[in-house]
Amino acid sequence: MTGPGPTDNLTKFPKGLISALGLRDFGSAPHTLANSLIGTIESLQLYLLNDREQISANAIAAPVVGSNVCSIAVPPSELWYVWNFAAACDPGAGAAIDMCVATGYDVSNQFFPISPYGAAAATQAVRVASIAPFWAGPGGVFGVHVRSVTLAPAINCNAFITRLRT
Repeated sequence: MTGPGPTDNLTKFPKGLISALGLRDFGSAPHTLANSLIGTIESLQLYLLNDREQISANAIAAPVVGSNVCSIAVPPSELWYVWNFAAACDPGAGAAIDMCVATGYDVSNQFFPISPYGAAAATQAVRVASIAPFWAGPGGVFGVHVRSVTLAPAINCNAFITRLRT
């Protein structure tokens, strides 16, 4: 985009531009800039949108306190951009659960929470989902971490991903 000429005075800046470029001089903003400004747009996510798909896992029928792996795993020859990973549970009569979604990165034997915990008792529903998109490498696994559970409410998991070959 073309900016103001060398003798034009600026009266309005986009929000955050002065701070991002460090243009303050003794507390005041500059009155002139170079003849042209060039903006950049991050386009990675726009390309990744082309091949987005949903993967649903088999239900975790009897979750236990601790880490529970669902049937979603990154194959050895792939790298996934995970747009969202979510889990849902609707406890029946007498059941309850407190859980968050979690992932084991690149064949790690530890699960790492990627969402806040959510809880539900009988006749309630709980939905938990990853806070932000993330990359999952070959061997990465998905599941839930359960803080407490009563009886055996089923948990359903699904993910929106873009597959990339390694």
